[in-house]
Amino acid sequence: MSVQIDVLDDILNTIRLNGTVYFQRQFKGDWGIETKATPFKKFHIIVDGRCWLRADFLQAPLQLAHGDIIAFPHGSPYRLSADVNSLCVSADELLNDLHRASRLFADGVSSATIVFGHVEFTRDFNHPFMRDLPPFIHIRGQDDDDLNALRAVANLTVTETRLQRPGAGSVVKRLAEVLHLYTLRAHVLSQQGSGSFHAAYHDPIIYRALQIIHANIAENWTLEQLAKQVNVSRTVFTTRFKELVGMAPMRYITVWRMQKARELLETSRDTIASIASAVGYSSEAALSHAFVREFHDTPGRFRQTHASHD
Repeated sequence: MSVQIDVLDDILNTIRLNGTVYFQRQFKGDWGIETKATPFKKFHIIVDGRCWLRADFLQAPLQLAHGDIIAFPHGSPYRLSADVNSLCVSADELLNDLHRASRLFADGVSSATIVFGHVEFTRDFNHPFMRDLPPFIHIRGQDDDDLNALRAVANLTVTETRLQRPGAGSVVKRLAEVLHLYTLRAHVLSQQGSGSFHAAYHDPIIYRALQIIHANIAENWTLEQLAKQVNVSRTVFTTRFKELVGMAPMRYITVWRMQKARELLETSRDTIASIASAVGYSSEAALSHAFVREFHDTPGRFRQTHASHD
């Protein structure tokens, strides 16, 4: 039975990303910007200087410095500013009229140069990978050499945004997506020992179970079979799986089958019956029943409104 699959890669390939960079801006004087909650996952690169991050999810203001990368996977509101007490203007005002709003920050000593961007995920990607992402991810500029590749992408993003050479828009869009993937991976790799889905990557029993599930999605699994595959009792397997993944193994299988079915409906020309078979359902009707329960829509109607293949 095949288990040679990268679970993180399988999940990230199923998430549809759309990235963009708004601008790179030098801020001077006593500036401040406030963002509201948004469906987009905003990110920033601190190109140079220092600034402060304030948010309800932080116990205290956090100072950011040159080289830092921050991302907000759930679109939480926050404030960036020159000082912890700086008054803030709306980020929407800044984005809608950059020239006029920028005059608010035109005087005084430069405190920071910052890249502003966002990445949009598939909004209804119902998976514990997304659920367990924190309100924000902070990659420090002085973090260890394991993050050199991420910093290289960040530097390319900064350069392309600043120079605006021909084709820069397309290049920066792709770089924003790659930067976010690197950031997510860096977060996952840092979660050893934590009680979340991301810690499952460091648990040999549960990660092997996830590999088996992802590599054999159409298999008619039982708890006993999965526990046997990872050489533990059914009780130990179920308890440990729930602890890390946040749901029972059989529920996880259903969630993942539904995400893969949705992806195939969006991107392939396969018949619904073929898709049902590919994700482990005995008939089109069986898939439809599960799909309606998960997404409140039939596979046929979903395909009509979401299909992206040529």
